[in-house]
Amino acid sequence: MRKQQHLDELTLQVAQLQEENKKVSQMIDGASDLYINFASENNVLGAKVAESTDRLQSLNSVLQIASKVSGFAFDISDTPNNLLEPYQLPCPIQPIPASDDMFQYLRVFILWLFVFFRVLFI
Repeated sequence: MRKQQHLDELTLQVAQLQEENKKVSQMIDGASDLYINFASENNVLGAKVAESTDRLQSLNSVLQIASKVSGFAFDISDTPNNLLEPYQLPCPIQPIPASDDMFQYLRVFILWLFVFFRVLFI
């Protein structure tokens, strides 16, 4: 009778852990989807910044030509204003690509942490 009760408790615990594993997996999938969305939006914004910078440079060159032709002096700055970009690094940041199995390791690690702390505080 005790063995059957112990087996039932372990079976119940396995079912609970599988359910918690599914929830953690869904949370990780949701976070991964959000990251992918933010990364794509960041790429779009980066392209818009590059396009706007090119347009600004071409407009500055038009203003320089207009100032030479008309004789009026325009205040044209060739260098970007560092006050507008105080945290701009001198070199571009290269993203670190992640492999698909890295997320699997992350899932296993988070699940292990969850189980470890759950056992620790029970």
